[in-house]
Amino acid sequence: MKFVAVNLRMSGLATQEEIAQAFGHSVITQRRWEKRFQEDGLDGLGKKTRGRPRTVPETCDTMLRKWFSEGVSNIEMARRLMVSEATIHRALARLGLHRRRAVSDPLPWPDESDGKEASPNGQSADGNATEEESHSPHESGSSANVDRVKTGVDVVDEGGCEGAPEETSSELLPDVAVSEFTVDRDPDDRSGDRAMARVGQLDDATPLFGNRQTLRQVGVLMAVPLLVQSGLLGTFSTVYHSLSPAFYGLRTMVVILFLSALLRIKRPEHFKEYNPQELGHLFGLDRAPEVKTVRRKLTELAGRNRARELMFAVAQRRIDDDPDRVAFLYIDGHVREYYG
Repeated sequence: MKFVAVNLRMSGLATQEEIAQAFGHSVITQRRWEKRFQEDGLDGLGKKTRGRPRTVPETCDTMLRKWFSEGVSNIEMARRLMVSEATIHRALARLGLHRRRAVSDPLPWPDESDGKEASPNGQSADGNATEEESHSPHESGSSANVDRVKTGVDVVDEGGCEGAPEETSSELLPDVAVSEFTVDRDPDDRSGDRAMARVGQLDDATPLFGNRQTLRQVGVLMAVPLLVQSGLLGTFSTVYHSLSPAFYGLRTMVVILFLSALLRIKRPEHFKEYNPQELGHLFGLDRAPEVKTVRRKLTELAGRNRARELMFAVAQRRIDDDPDRVAFLYIDGHVREYYG
């Protein structure tokens, strides 16, 4: 197939775009095949094995179990067997050996009761003004920001919305476990949330959107209400529970895959053809996940073997929303009467 695709291009019978569309691969792949053919001929179109071995032979299983019981790290195992760390990880998973994730202590928050005890006249024990009164308006705003980050709820002025009904995320999206926790305020810099995920203190990234003068394909966001209304996010949360701790959590990955389908991104490899920052802005993130991250998340979901349970849950939800659908039985694809 590679030779046919290259030959069509070399003969001038079709363009790279036409060949890529006909054979189902990207233009970048077509260019790579042509370059290999020009350099090495037919041998260049064959499969090339690069780097270290991707698998560990089964003869090393006993040795891997011994090293695992002794607490040898994956990096050290990879060094001893001269393979990559990812290969060791796959081999241990094949043997059913999983390392326990270290649970980090929660980050300490400042204790509000550590301040000095104030006297009735607003003075502290040493005669100075109390801590609350000594703050400037700017410092008070900073304290409010800290409280908002700590509780995950925006601080609202009591006098600004008097009599207005209170709406929470759980009321708007009752079936979705929404995480409102974030330490970042700049949509283009999510280093704080990523650091929280690395230490196991973040279940999922909260989407943050900034003002953009130009953002291509932003119209796909109009489909997000349909995604929420369909209940798919809640169904995924019920069946798969969580992918935490992670920056790209379960809810984020479902939204990314949903919007990617609308953008005609059919496979994880196609993420390479998009600008990661620009694509991430559509998702409310600083950048889109890498191909290896998407593959790892999909592999983790597939490894739980709950696809059938997910389909049943989605079908049951649709039946509950419209019980009359059960009365229809689809038996044929023809919509007109025919003979013969």
